[in-house]
Amino acid sequence: MVAAHSAAGLLLPALSERLDAAHQVWLAAAVADHAGGRSFADEVAADPLAVLTPEWAGLDPTTDPVLATYFLFHDADLATLRAALSTVTACDLSTVYREVPVIDPAARPSTYLLPTGDRALRTQWMTHVARERLHVEPTPLEGGHNLYTARPEPVADAIAHAADTKPTNP
Repeated sequence: MVAAHSAAGLLLPALSERLDAAHQVWLAAAVADHAGGRSFADEVAADPLAVLTPEWAGLDPTTDPVLATYFLFHDADLATLRAALSTVTACDLSTVYREVPVIDPAARPSTYLLPTGDRALRTQWMTHVARERLHVEPTPLEGGHNLYTARPEPVADAIAHAADTKPTNP
């Protein structure tokens, strides 16, 4: 089993193939448009507000702890927030965003964990990609985009449940 969060979802099919993972777990993760042959950058450029929440579009939470708190860690308690903010760093993902997917993300069994309070990716978009690109019903979990920071136990339980679930062919 391999799990990926946010933009790391764009790498998940390749990682899963390389590691011969039996199952993929997508946690508030981007799922590439393999069938449409579009990169994530192309998808966002075509309709940014279909993918991103209106407040998030165009902002970089790595530049300001207030933005990081609001968008990534709004559901964390103060001690967790302080620790989480120390992990925020900028990284250039432009190459990953521009990559046209060559591996179908539905090629392996998947679980999509959908945070119901995400302020970065639109809940409707995550639901759509889980259903249409992975052929699974998303599992809703209370929390924001980085919900594993504020609520690690329910996330760990959901991942453990995915590990215990007998995979089916997509």
